[in-house]
Amino acid sequence: MPYGLPDGSHTRMKVKKTYRLEQETIEELEKLCSDSGKSATEVIEGAIHDAIHVPDVERIGDGWAQTVAALTDQLAVKDDQIASLGRALEAAQETAKAAQALHAANVQERALESSEQKESRRRRGIGKTDRFLRENPWMPRTWDTCGD
Repeated sequence: MPYGLPDGSHTRMKVKKTYRLEQETIEELEKLCSDSGKSATEVIEGAIHDAIHVPDVERIGDGWAQTVAALTDQLAVKDDQIASLGRALEAAQETAKAAQALHAANVQERALESSEQKESRRRRGIGKTDRFLRENPWMPRTWDTCGD
């Protein structure tokens, strides 16, 4: 916590704490102090500050950053694929709607036909079948033997 000094400036109050550390950790701390020319307090405060404020990617190093970049690129590709599939799905839905509308129009047209038109259409179909069978002698003529 900052507190005021008689000259009007502010500083942070330091609190003395005691912690128990393993010998290996003490040796590493002493090496960091020696290499950096800082006190143990400065090294510990810096490590705590970095642990809180520096993004993990910066602390871990380039290998991690490259992995994150590769995964981000893969996500961008997948996003494009999803968008493309979405557009294809929309087009298929539009095609299905058009087919349904056409089918509905055909059903409505047939429903509105007069019975004479229906009979005429039926006869034309039968005529086509007879002509097909006459033009294809290899077809068995079993219909001749069927009774009406």
